[in-house]
Amino acid sequence: MTAFLCFSFFPMAAYALETDILIMGIDNAPMPGAEIRSEGDVLQCTTNEQGACKIEHHDPLLNVMVSKPGYVTSQLTRRAVGNIPFYLHLETTDEQAKRLKVEFEERTRNEAIQKAERKKEVEKEIKTMDTHQLCVVAGHVIRGESLGDNRPLSEDHTEYVLKEAARRKLSFDRKLVKDEQIRLGITECQLYASWGLPTEQNRSVGPWGVNIQHVYRYTRQYVYTTNGRVKSWQD
Repeated sequence: MTAFLCFSFFPMAAYALETDILIMGIDNAPMPGAEIRSEGDVLQCTTNEQGACKIEHHDPLLNVMVSKPGYVTSQLTRRAVGNIPFYLHLETTDEQAKRLKVEFEERTRNEAIQKAERKKEVEKEIKTMDTHQLCVVAGHVIRGESLGDNRPLSEDHTEYVLKEAARRKLSFDRKLVKDEQIRLGITECQLYASWGLPTEQNRSVGPWGVNIQHVYRYTRQYVYTTNGRVKSWQD
């Protein structure tokens, strides 16, 4: 005995969603006469005396434009969740201008506060920096480079690094530092500003003072200083 399975297909009706929308002014007073339009500028409904209207839609993501003469047209994009109504406040051009002005002033104040805090952090960082590292950072500043740890160079760094270097009586031949060059007689600080810190140092102390061999292994160069001044180097 042969069995046959028979399937019947019936068109399914699109499931319509109903969503209540309540439009108010910025004083929370109901706003009658506001038009709710969907894509294609299709009028869906106009709010009643309570500022409310109900629309039907098939896409759970509701996307409509709300307008009323004398008020700024606003877009309402929300995902429908159960029977929860949507609320929207319309504002006049003057009300919008006032709000934007307040927001701008608040944003400006916050940016000024953040900038002042960053300046304090940078100043503290530089004041507590050891002198050799300060010399290296001064080299980055003079050449307009990012800092050694890839942080961008800010105006605060430029200001405070050079100010702190002057306070510690550190001087630089800016052309040498900018060209990353050295010459006989420059200070160890200028050496570090031009070439950075060495990978290794070998010190010797005697009646003449302190001799240091500065080893730059990556470039295979050796710089020799006596009492803080460059006396010779090897390429």
